[in-house]
Amino acid sequence: MGDERYKSLRFLFKVDYIQPDNESLRFDGDGLWSPPHECTYSTLYSTGWLQRTPERVVPAKNHGDSDFAVCSLLYRSTTSYFFAVPVDCRNNDSMQNHIEQTEQTWRRLRFKNDERQNLSIATFSATSYTLAGRGSRDWVPELLPDTYNDSYCSPVPFTHLTGDLALIVGLIAFSCPRERDKYCLSDIMQRCFKPPRWVPHRSLPQRIDRHGVVVTIRADPEAGDLREGKRELRKFQDGTYGALFKSPDSHL
Repeated sequence: MGDERYKSLRFLFKVDYIQPDNESLRFDGDGLWSPPHECTYSTLYSTGWLQRTPERVVPAKNHGDSDFAVCSLLYRSTTSYFFAVPVDCRNNDSMQNHIEQTEQTWRRLRFKNDERQNLSIATFSATSYTLAGRGSRDWVPELLPDTYNDSYCSPVPFTHLTGDLALIVGLIAFSCPRERDKYCLSDIMQRCFKPPRWVPHRSLPQRIDRHGVVVTIRADPEAGDLREGKRELRKFQDGTYGALFKSPDSHL
């Protein structure tokens, strides 16, 4: 696919920064915590609705009322893992419905491997905990910690990246050098999120243990028909349109 397709990628997003009640967390024999499906979360800050177009990131004038995707992400610093669930974890009814429908609660961030495109697809329900190969030096460790690299068994030296848009925006929020800073996130979304490239910001991500985000994505009402807009967004996130972030290291 030519880069022209990426010029149509526009959507609305909102990031709420959260922190779980520490008394609700579960700990294993090694002292590692994991999030329970029933937990109280404090909302520390919200960006409000922002509009992302290829040219800019600005406050949304019309944010509509139909969600395209939602996800919650929590970070565990001792293992450099993300835990994810495709609902707003603050909403107990949404969590319970998700558990009843899928028999799944919080899970580690996972990846599907599209060997045809040398593509890793960030998702909630796959078998791999690592990328299909090594992530590009452009976006590791800014978007993903080095723990997500597969450097041992994969014949692929470098992999491209796409995935659920709510997950991708959540990872970008975690890449910011200043947490809970609307202007920092807007700036990085505008300067660095340049599909099919990630433009490195060269700053140390501020990933804080037990902190998290709830990300909501909506189709942009200003882009036209919302149903068509959602179809386009699905093609970007499921790999139909290739990578959101190509790996220049791979020379593919």
